[in-house]
Parts: sequence; C-alpha cells; structure tokens
Amino acid sequence: METEFLYDWGEEVQVIDTAPIQYAPGHTGAVCGMSEIDGVKVYTVEAGSGESMEIPEEMLRKAD
Repeated sequence: METEFLYDWGEEVQVIDTAPIQYAPGHTGAVCGMSEIDGVKVYTVEAGSGESMEIPEEMLRKAD
C-alpha cells in the first residue's frame, strides 16, 4: 500500500513554532522530497537559499 502524505511536491510549508530547535521553528520552504522512516512521514524541505533539511510531518504546517 502506498503511503499518503499530507503535503505534496513543491508545496510551501512552515515549521511550527513549537518544534524543537533542530527543526528551525518558523523556517519556510518548499517540499522537495518525501519518505517514511520507521512509520514516521518525513519531508525534505528546501528554503529559497537552497539549504534543505528533513522534517517530520507533525512539525510542519501549510505556509501562509
């Protein structure tokens, strides 16, 4: 069965303010990758600067 993700490629997302510091709360970027690791949905999010990081789905929200 294929994993369903909340966000899609290219969608703008933001790290929630209450996320741990290692996820850069307030960071905004575009989804450029999606995977599931040990049952956790993880997104690769790329900022306009080109920097990217992997962030669990529960630490993200749709950007304004």
